[in-house]
Amino acid sequence: MNIEELHIQPGQERKGAVHEKRTREESIERIHQAFIEAGKTNLVEWLKTPEMHDVYERIIFLDQYTEFVQDELNGILGGEEVIATLEQEGNRWNKNECEAFEKGSLLSDISKTGPHEATHEEQLLIIEMYSKENIRVTMTIGEFFDEKFPRDAAQRKAQFAHMKDKMHFGKTDVLSLTMEDFYNQHSQWTYNFVKTLSIAPAVQRAASLHHKLKGDFVPELVTAPYDRVAQLVNLMDLYDAFTTRSRMEPAQALDIIKTKFIDLPRNAQYSGELHTLYSAMQTTFLSEQIPMRTAA
Repeated sequence: MNIEELHIQPGQERKGAVHEKRTREESIERIHQAFIEAGKTNLVEWLKTPEMHDVYERIIFLDQYTEFVQDELNGILGGEEVIATLEQEGNRWNKNECEAFEKGSLLSDISKTGPHEATHEEQLLIIEMYSKENIRVTMTIGEFFDEKFPRDAAQRKAQFAHMKDKMHFGKTDVLSLTMEDFYNQHSQWTYNFVKTLSIAPAVQRAASLHHKLKGDFVPELVTAPYDRVAQLVNLMDLYDAFTTRSRMEPAQALDIIKTKFIDLPRNAQYSGELHTLYSAMQTTFLSEQIPMRTAA
């Protein structure tokens, strides 16, 4: 199976129904400890503000079933190492860019709880879908439920179909859509979510455009700036997926990122900054033979 046919995401592969990995209380403690150990107390305090209440609740919910927090912190910490490399080379990043990078990274996968309008039960359905790994993107959503959740596939399919108006697929028979359609909608859901928050436009773009190199375009952002902050969020999302979840060696992961994403004709207009970032990633993760710093 080639890389285009496979979807990689966080979580452990489990048979049948997905069970809660940890309680809400355990997740709250785990989240706080992880951010503190990563030196990101600023993000914890930000998440605890009234404006970010819904985001914080969804992060807690995600942590109960997946390794969401570790994945996002890995991307943030690794990206900050790349920024440090860039600055050593004289390519300065200002405070606003650094803040937009870490916040955009943290928010990029918040829609793995589903669309903004999803109820708690609907969020759980989507979280459990994302907890399954190594999915053939050509299978239909209906086939996915049959294969991955055989015990209660009919119930899950009915619940998913009931959500069709909230998911904005533009098609009535949502179960006949492919899993690729499902995964590609994730960026749109992120945009619909973050645009309701009082956050900087650069943070909104960084979170919403984190799959742009794959071709997952958010229609409302087609003409929006795809700046180096958003590009680095995108690149680190790919790098973490390949090295942490797919267990690729850094050199292999970087080669795929270049040949399968950066060098595509549709991304040529961004090639200048992308190649600068890519070169810094090579220096950071290959030249010095120092592994990407990860969250504990």
